[in-house]
Amino acid sequence: MMQLRKRLKNSPLYHLECLRRTLRILAIDATLPRPPRHPDRRGRKIGLVKRGGIGDWILFSPALEALRNGFPAQDTEIVVYTEARTAEIAGMIGLADRIVVFDRHAVRKRAWVRHRLLSDLRREAFDVWIDADISRTSIGDAFALASAAPIRLGYAASALERCHARIERRAYTDLLPDKTGKIHMSVRFDRLIRHALERAAPAAGRTPVVQPSGLQAYAWDGRESRTLVIAPAASASTRIWPAERFAELAASLARDHGLRPVVVGGTADAELCNRIASMLAGFDAQSLTGRHTLAGLFDLIRSARLLLTSESAPMHIGRLTGTPTLAMVSGADFTSYSAYPPAPHFAVASHPDRSCFDCRWHCIHPVPDPGAIRRCLDEVSVEQASTLAEQLLR
Repeated sequence: MMQLRKRLKNSPLYHLECLRRTLRILAIDATLPRPPRHPDRRGRKIGLVKRGGIGDWILFSPALEALRNGFPAQDTEIVVYTEARTAEIAGMIGLADRIVVFDRHAVRKRAWVRHRLLSDLRREAFDVWIDADISRTSIGDAFALASAAPIRLGYAASALERCHARIERRAYTDLLPDKTGKIHMSVRFDRLIRHALERAAPAAGRTPVVQPSGLQAYAWDGRESRTLVIAPAASASTRIWPAERFAELAASLARDHGLRPVVVGGTADAELCNRIASMLAGFDAQSLTGRHTLAGLFDLIRSARLLLTSESAPMHIGRLTGTPTLAMVSGADFTSYSAYPPAPHFAVASHPDRSCFDCRWHCIHPVPDPGAIRRCLDEVSVEQASTLAEQLLR
């Protein structure tokens, strides 16, 4: 797969596509209004774009808290650009002065939507712009270029992405070497924000006002609870441990510890969640598929005795709140998401042989179906998961 990607990067078609993208982003910038300047403005105006899922935002929250508390609150305005699906979690974190919601599909496909959004962004006259997305995209590059901020930060594109490298020299002033897949995402975000603070934070004088993340209010409070929360769904079928194993594990724990299973998931996960709940009918299991808000999900997890989950947003919620959490995960993105620093309340069930982990979904083993779970997750047994769950309950 890597050799194929290298050949594609050296092909004439790639260079034509690269030229098209470069000209497109420069044309977009040329149609925007001239960047305004406010030389007498006190303090800093910081803009950042952060897309991704709920779990990505949870991983980003400590870095955003560091950014917020690195500047005097009375002199600093932070504006966050995000998508509708993550606007709620951004609001729950509560560290931004404003949240601007955009539709990335409309921005990419509709010129008038893109022009209006980027024109409004340029009129903000940001002093600092931060691309906090997990991966560099043409949308993120356009945002950085449109901001026209004196300081524009992001992570450098992959060495194979020479086209991105050409664009980034115009779009960014500061680029950090990317280590995606080699360090945890929370560390990656932290490095980006630390660099922003080094470049833009004021010198000693004004004392920043400490403002904690709003997620800190959801600390675990389920020591006496009898609720066993099961969150089996994930963003892709390749990340989901088999439903029968979730049910078998939950039945064993419910029987031995007197727990009541509660299965949670989004509306799109109804079939999976209802199937698991039906297999646990003898334990008065309840399915709350699509019947809770994000804040309600946080409340449910923080009040649970134990959380069983896949590699998904609930895994990060459980780790954040301090809820005893057992996650069944594959090795594809292991270091980036699941390899948190050790904690007594968090355990990961994965394949014991981790020599091929962090493959970024380029599995070295035969894959009969692209949508099937990989060997590293498929070989996680109920017995292995049960041992870890018993340790968490103790």
